[in-house]
Parts: sequence; C-alpha cells; structure tokens
Amino acid sequence: MTTSIRLRNPTFFRVAFSIIILSQVLSCGQGSSSVKEESVGAAIEVNRQSAHDWIANAFTVSGSEPFSFTYDGIRSAALLDMWRVSQSTQALDAQRVQYSVRYRDPVSGLEVCIEAIEHLDYSAVEWVLKFKNTGTINTPILHDIWPLDTKLGPTTSSSNYVLRYADGSAQLVSDFQPRQQYIGTPPITLKPYGGRSSGGGPMKSPSEQTEPGVLPFFNVSYPGGDGFTAGIGWTGQWNATFSHPDGAALQVNAGMERTHLYLKPGEEIRSPSVLLLFWKGEDCAVGQMYLRRLLLAQYSPRVNGQLQVPPVAASPNGTIPFERVTEANMKQGIENIAARTLPINTWWMDAGWSTLTGAGTWASSVGNFDPDPIRFPNGLKPVADAAHANGLKFLLWFEPERVMPNTWMYNNHFDWLIPPSANMPADMIGMHSAGFHLVNLGIPAARDWLRQKISRMITDIGIDIYRQDFNMYPLYYWRSQDAPDREGMTEIQYVTGLYVLLDGLKEDHPELVIDNCAAGGRRIDFEMLRRAFVLTRSDYLWDPVGQQNHTYGLSQWVPISGIGAVNNDVYGMRSGMGYHGLIGFDYYSTNAAYWTKSNNAVTQLNSMRDLFLGDFTPLTGTTNDVNSCVAWEFHRKDFGKGLVQVFRREGCSQESMTLRLSGLIRSRQYQLADQDGGTPQWMTGDELMDRGLTIQLPSAPMAKVITFTLQ
Repeated sequence: MTTSIRLRNPTFFRVAFSIIILSQVLSCGQGSSSVKEESVGAAIEVNRQSAHDWIANAFTVSGSEPFSFTYDGIRSAALLDMWRVSQSTQALDAQRVQYSVRYRDPVSGLEVCIEAIEHLDYSAVEWVLKFKNTGTINTPILHDIWPLDTKLGPTTSSSNYVLRYADGSAQLVSDFQPRQQYIGTPPITLKPYGGRSSGGGPMKSPSEQTEPGVLPFFNVSYPGGDGFTAGIGWTGQWNATFSHPDGAALQVNAGMERTHLYLKPGEEIRSPSVLLLFWKGEDCAVGQMYLRRLLLAQYSPRVNGQLQVPPVAASPNGTIPFERVTEANMKQGIENIAARTLPINTWWMDAGWSTLTGAGTWASSVGNFDPDPIRFPNGLKPVADAAHANGLKFLLWFEPERVMPNTWMYNNHFDWLIPPSANMPADMIGMHSAGFHLVNLGIPAARDWLRQKISRMITDIGIDIYRQDFNMYPLYYWRSQDAPDREGMTEIQYVTGLYVLLDGLKEDHPELVIDNCAAGGRRIDFEMLRRAFVLTRSDYLWDPVGQQNHTYGLSQWVPISGIGAVNNDVYGMRSGMGYHGLIGFDYYSTNAAYWTKSNNAVTQLNSMRDLFLGDFTPLTGTTNDVNSCVAWEFHRKDFGKGLVQVFRREGCSQESMTLRLSGLIRSRQYQLADQDGGTPQWMTGDELMDRGLTIQLPSAPMAKVITFTLQ
C-alpha cells in the first residue's frame, strides 16, 4: 500500500560521539565458549519483535528517520517536515519486507528516496539513500550526507558501551586483527586509508608500521546486554563515528567521508548502504554469528538462487614468475595435474600475460589488454581450452582500473584517465613517479568500453572466473577532479560505475565467478561481497602465522574465506585452509612422492571445505608471536558437523591444549576424528562444552584438525 502525507515536525536525535581507546586487542568470546546453542536460538527469537518495531518506526514514522543531510545550509530534520512524502511497504517474501519513502522539495525539485529491506529472520535491515534533481536548474549545496545518523541502545550514564571491529588489509602479518574500545564522549572515528573500503596504507620499512585500515563491519554491546552489528556497503572512502555522552544513548553516524556538492538537472546520486542487525543477550558472539549467517544467505554471490562455489585452484606462480608464463608451460602444468589426478578444479593465470617480452615487470604493462604475442602467439584460448579439456575451469587476472604510461589504454584513451594528483601524501609519491593513472569509471563511455572488451574476452577465451585486481589508492585521484562545490561527486560516480561494470559482466555471463582481489583484500565491504569472492584476502602470503591470524580475524566477520598454500607440508597447508584455496605447488615436479603428498593435502582440504561455511568461534586469543598457540572452531549446525583447528607455533612450549567447544547439543553424543588418524572417540555436548576437548601437540610447529559429527 502507498500513501501520501505531509510530515509532522520531526524530532531528531542529534549528539556528537566517541570512544576511550583500550590498549588491549580483544575479540568476542575468545578463550571461552559462552555461546550455547540453546540460548542463542532463544535470544534471536526474543529480539525479533523489538528489532522489527525499531525498523518499522525508522522507515514509516516521521521524525524517526535514521539518516540526515544538510541542504542549502539547513539540516534535514528541519526540512523534511515541509516536504511532500510518499511511502510504500511491501512484503517481498515470507522473510523480507521492503520499505520505500520518497521526499520531494516543492521549491527546488530535489527528491530524496530511502529504500530499505528488512530481513525478518535475522532481525536486520539494509538501506540506501538516493538523491535526484527533478528540477530545471542546479540544486543548492548538499553536504554532510549521513545515511546512518541515529541513536541506539539505552539512555544511561554507564560507559560500558563496547565497540568491536577489525583492522583492514595492509599486507601485514596482523591484517584483520580484532580491536575493542569502550565508547565515551570524545568521538571514535573509523575509516579506511586512501579510498579502498578495507585497505590500509602503503608498505613502509620493516621498523615502521603502516596504517592498517579498518574492515567496515562493527559490533556494539550495550551496557547490561544486547547490541547490534553493522556494516557499511561502499567501495570507497567511508567514515563512521561512535560516541556516548554521559546520560544519553549511543550516537552512530556513517557515510562518505566528504560530500559538499550540487546536483545538475536530472542528475542522481546514491549514498553508501547501511546494514544493521540487532542481537540480544550478554554475549557479543551472538551478533558475530548472525552477521556471518546473514552475509552468507543474502550477501554472497549466487546463480539461480544457489550459492556459487569458489575454486580450489592451481597457480603456476609458485614455480614460474609472472613474466615467464607461456602457452607451452601453462599447458604443460595443466597436463601434469591431469596425469597425476590432483583434485584441483581450476587453473589460475595471474598477472603477467599481457607484459611484452623484455618490457619489464608485469606492473609496467597494466593498461594492455592483449597477451604478449611472443609468449602467447595464439592468444590465451589454447590455455583455456587445455584447462577445459582436462576438466578444469579457467581463471584469468585483469586490472582494468589502473593504467601505466605507454600502454594501449594510455595511448588510445587518455581522455578517460585521471592522472596522479600533485597533492598526494608523501607515502604515495612512489605511485606518482611511476605514473599510475586511474580509469574514470564515472565516465559512461569508459566503463561501457571496459565491459564490452572484458565481456568479449570472457566469451572468446573461455574465462570461467574473472579476477579483478586494483593496486592503487584512488582517493586523491577522485578528489583532484572535484570543484569546491562538487566535492565527493567523482568518488560517487566512480563507485557507482564500478558496481555497474561488475553487474554488467554478470548480466552478460550469468554463471561467471568474480574474484575481488584489490591488492589482496582491500575492497571488502558488503556491496562487493554480494558481487564477488575475495580469493586473496591479503598480499601478506604464505607465512603460516600470518595465514592463521587472517583466518582468525576475518572469519569473525566474513563467512567465506581461505587462501591455500605454496608448500604441501601439513603445517603450511592447514594454516591456509578455508572454503576456497589457491594452491601454488610445483606442478612441474617429476618426483612421484611429491605428487602423492600434494594429492593427500588437497584431498583433505576438499573433504572438509564445506565446514568452513559454519559458525566461527575463537577458542583462544591470537597474537603475532611465534611462541603462542591459537585455536578455533567452525560448526555447520545444519549438517551436525564441525571442526577444530589448533596450531602450536614454532616457538610455543605448550604440548597440549584443552578447548571448550561451542554451540553443541548438550544431551547428544559426538564422534571426534583426528585427521591425522587414530581411533575415533565419543563425547557428549556437555563434556565438550564444559570439560573441554584435550588435544596433544607433541612437537612444534604443529597443526591439528579434529572433526566432530553429531550422532
């Protein structure tokens, strides 16, 4: 039903807001198993009605809007009362309700639309703001656009609001490290570095820590219990602030970091999208668990309603450098895999295929779209054909947004490029001198050309998995193009254009799998998660401690993760296990024992990979220290199966660990199987959660995997 009304005077909550920083680094539930299956199920049921009441109020009752903006110098709270509004509410299915509220300024013709979808089964809602100039002249200035601007939680003088989040990706051993802060009066402001949604700063010297960035997901606990998890869907420079003035509720603001712009006649823009999930109980791990479940169910790539399956792929680059790949050695590697029946399902061709022989490193060729004619005289189709003939899919790397001097794109479409800015920070000067240019995806002709070119290559070559890399910081390129009265416009058009490009490729090729690489995990946000997998979550690769840390940190937020290994030893392979894998073994070895060991390693991964989609529970803390141990649990309650991974690092002296598991059914028996062999054992859910499971670790380094199955 749709209604038209004139709004009453809205009562908006407005407070600044912040957090007292703790020195320690913590995560929900680490070192304990306080999330019990019985209490979790009850908690989400109890919270469903209160969440629905907040959501329905926010999107149907005047004065309760969870957003704000300033228009012609006046805050929206004072404007919307005078604008015409139309509302509609529609049930999309049994578990989703769509809200749409459209406001229109009768003087300038500015139209503001908020579109929201409530997920009833997750006590969650997602929304986005859209602005359109329906008038005949430029609008007044829009600025400080906050798609999330609201109060949440109880009004209290307690300082026990707790914010949990994680570092982003900065090619560090500590990427995705959990963080925790108490929220107080000074605002806590979180944002990424340089325009990529989960990206940190450039590499510095080993003695100098780079800026880690922030993953755009958050979990807030209220004093006394309950809370919410939140996500920001924006593959650009977002900003979020949290504060709790004494005697007030929690104030939350999120949106783009900088907006100050007018709209031309007919021009339309969108804001970052916002995701809120309300959880109930005393344990913040409830919020983490249901966020993972929601992201898996509603924000992961699908075809015909079914979750796409990312690859367990063979990369030749553990043996052959990027610039040395050829048609002959690619086909040889594929044939060797088939002859040895290695249980891999994809051949992975990364960067380097477009580098002209003798022209330098692979990076110097970015902006070329044709393969090197010397190394690939017949193009790339023979490699894809060889993969398909041997039962493998074919993955191919692209970096369409970055262009280097004297490449094809640079020489033929320089008018589509944004040159380096003279105002870059000092730690980005290297990019300026290297001549990095950015393709402006906000130009329709540029992104249309890219879509057509890439789509044609996908068809002509036979590409099954499209890998999109992005090795630059776009923020200062975007801002260099903005006039003072159009600040933020280039970023908005660019990010929107990125979504149009990726959605267009999926429209052209409905079964295409997209890999969101972005220099290793620097564009992780829920708008990208619904479009693409993150097959390389960090460019800090192959160090087992780093891989363990990254699984520990990222799995608390993102339901699909993994990396793989370049060595077939048990410790390295298990350190990178996940739902997908990049396997960089030596596919040119003539050693039969090496192939047997490799087969065993990949077979074990394949036998367990579905379990990594389950609920994740840290069973210990984590640290970069090689003298420590780390452990966690993945649990597929729908299968009645799960696994525990335990790592004794090389300097750790601990020879056993007793771990209390989580989320089991107390009265039932579970069969436990050590993946290194031995006799299975049986324990009840009570025993595993209360007394705990003891695992022996007789040597270091050592990785153990114990699976458990409900009987």
